[in-house]
Amino acid sequence: MKTIPFSVLMAVVETSTQQRNIASVQHIYDCFGRGDVPGILSCLSDGVEWWHAGNPAIIKYAGAFNGKDGVAQFFQALGASVEFTGFEVSNYRAGGNQVTCDGKVSAIARATGKPYNVFPVFTWTFDEQGKACALRADGDMSAAEAAFGR
Repeated sequence: MKTIPFSVLMAVVETSTQQRNIASVQHIYDCFGRGDVPGILSCLSDGVEWWHAGNPAIIKYAGAFNGKDGVAQFFQALGASVEFTGFEVSNYRAGGNQVTCDGKVSAIARATGKPYNVFPVFTWTFDEQGKACALRADGDMSAAEAAFGR
């Protein structure tokens, strides 16, 4: 019988957990593409911490949103504020309990009719139950802020 070192076993466990987390993030983006907010919320922990870059006084979906109710408010603000003309996510990277991916977002600010493009970096954190417990969407949102009229 061959003995497998503990470090190798842990690497296999971590890799499968990381693959599960990447699949969860991809599923969340699939739900987003269908407009399935309940599907997204089902993938989140109850106490999820959701943060999006930008000035909340200008971009109504920017800032911190806490818990599933807060995330639902985020999506209400997002839907009321923008019309998406493109949304792509790529370059999924996993490490520990986090998944990071790159975004390319093209949208029109509903209030002004002005288009904009931004390139956020999304960092998802997962709890021990495999639920997303945090999202951080970082990046330069000055193009979005300009499109919203400020």
